[in-house]
Amino acid sequence: MSISQMILAGMERYCLSTIRDNQTMKFIILLLSDEKIMNIYEILDVKALIYFLFTIQQNLALFSCQITRMVPPTYSILKAPLPPVIVLSDVRINKTIPIDHDEQLSKLNKLRVSFSQRKKFWIDVEVLNKTQYRQRNQHRQFHRFRRAEEARRILKRFKSLAIDQVVNDIYKAFWNAKTIEACQGKWNFIPSKEFAEYTMHRLISATLLLDKLQMVLVETYRDHSKLLKLEHFVSLGLTYMAICSRLSIMSATWAKQLEDCYLLLQRWHLAFPSGIKQKNQEAFLSQSNQICGPHTMQDARLEYIRKESQERSTFKEPLHFSSYVAHSSRLPPIAILKKELEEVEKMGIGINDGGGGDSDDDDNGNDECDFEDMGEVIQRE
Repeated sequence: MSISQMILAGMERYCLSTIRDNQTMKFIILLLSDEKIMNIYEILDVKALIYFLFTIQQNLALFSCQITRMVPPTYSILKAPLPPVIVLSDVRINKTIPIDHDEQLSKLNKLRVSFSQRKKFWIDVEVLNKTQYRQRNQHRQFHRFRRAEEARRILKRFKSLAIDQVVNDIYKAFWNAKTIEACQGKWNFIPSKEFAEYTMHRLISATLLLDKLQMVLVETYRDHSKLLKLEHFVSLGLTYMAICSRLSIMSATWAKQLEDCYLLLQRWHLAFPSGIKQKNQEAFLSQSNQICGPHTMQDARLEYIRKESQERSTFKEPLHFSSYVAHSSRLPPIAILKKELEEVEKMGIGINDGGGGDSDDDDNGNDECDFEDMGEVIQRE
């Protein structure tokens, strides 16, 4: 019998002897049977395992609530509300979790600094915005302009998340400070478990947007590379190709760092106590879904990519930025033009269509982050 099977058998016997609710029992057995979760239990020590058992016994109402509720995850909400309690005293930290808090805080600070130093990224974003603005009247009827406009809208939504400020807020919570400059010396506070989960879901939101951005950038790169074969607007095509390649590389790097930050907080937040009283926890969980497992971000990204792979040409025709040129074969220019017109008709773009605008009406009053349509340029009434 393996270590995982021994732990699972012991937990099942413990649950059978202490839990009387059949529905809650089925949920816990199903949870413990997950191989991904069992991989975490194998590295925990005896104290952490005992703490987990006591947590099961003391939070039966929370498990029952998680079974019945159908609340969308917080990372799918554009303007998710903050939890009621953000900062707690450090005396309430769980000392049974074997974590070096000072080391974790140092790693969080490094990630925080890297998120705030993205000047090159935002310069390229501004170049894309200015290029789109200047080319709107002449190129708005072409689908390649719409691709770039879609990337521009995703970047606008990503910027509205202010992910660097979100990480700054959880870092400042250890000093209960209002500015980063005041975060010096020994820390005497800790963020609540709900605030840490809120931060992790914001990290998932930002990562999903960067994943979508990389797909759109590849398609924009492919569409503008056609200009090189047509020998039309060559300088404009090279400009867009350069912007797309740079933004794609920096987006991939940023997404990897966001994932590292999530894994750091996920292991760490187990030591943070809840800031909500036990009698109010069921009501809080019935209104929010902030479950943060070790594979929550990975599963969300894989599920999103699986859905997008059925529609996006990025997966059907992969390319490498340094060597790809669309229609680099012996297709004559007239054949390329015909193919381009067919793509325009498929997208439903008319010659007199006005192109994507800068109106913010779509973002006002729409609190749902629909990642299936995020950044898409569509006609609004």
